[in-house]
Amino acid sequence: TYIGVTATPARLDLNNTFETENEEWVYFRHHLDYVGKNDFFLNDSDDNYQRYNVTSNEKKDLEKAIIFFIVNATYLNLLNLCHERDEENYGMLIHTSGKKVDHKTDASIVRSVIEALSSKNHKNHQRMINEINRYISSRKEIKDFDQEEVVNIIVDEISSNKVVMMNSDYDTRDENTTPKAKYTFFIGGNVVSRGVTFDNLLGMFFTRSAKHNIQQDTYIQRARMFGSRKTYLKFFQLWISPELFADWQRCFVYHYISLETLKETEMAPI
Repeated sequence: TYIGVTATPARLDLNNTFETENEEWVYFRHHLDYVGKNDFFLNDSDDNYQRYNVTSNEKKDLEKAIIFFIVNATYLNLLNLCHERDEENYGMLIHTSGKKVDHKTDASIVRSVIEALSSKNHKNHQRMINEINRYISSRKEIKDFDQEEVVNIIVDEISSNKVVMMNSDYDTRDENTTPKAKYTFFIGGNVVSRGVTFDNLLGMFFTRSAKHNIQQDTYIQRARMFGSRKTYLKFFQLWISPELFADWQRCFVYHYISLETLKETEMAPI
């Protein structure tokens, strides 16, 4: 006898993993602050959070995603100060590949944005500031604060950053998934795909597809944006290609149908 906890029970039942007995399963309800598949993948879920399409110019899109994340984290901390709450650290997950060389490329893009914002003499400084201003102008909530004030805070506080590489080349035993700086960037592949929960995750840049056609459990377990994010969900950003989003959405539909089939018939889903 054993007790197992899983996010993908339908796949285990289909495979008859460890001779699981689905009639004995206990389905747990999520807590009130949890956001999951219904918040991200229902037809009207785009109103819940910010979703951006990743184009063929992935480097430019990643730059924009980094800047938008920095603005949102700054705005949320301005709200904290206004309500006499402690400032918080926020994280962004960048998951583009399982290859370590690609993780280094992603990290170099993050660092180039940070370097440009850090120095007014940097050749790309004004370009980054212009991108910040464009984004602030597009978000009515952020315009509650003086635009110039937000920009100045970012320039002053961008030094509070940390890039966390999470793959087998780096020792991550001492690096948990709680952001250690105001602007924390997690970069990785397989290590961040399964069984990892990121606290205060405010953005996810996801362009990595499964190796084969629709591996339901793989897609489901890569949904790192799920978690306790209700309080800041409307500022959460998911950057993803339309094709990959459609695949992901379809997987969760199949997952839901599989579980409902099991509940009603106790038969393995087809």
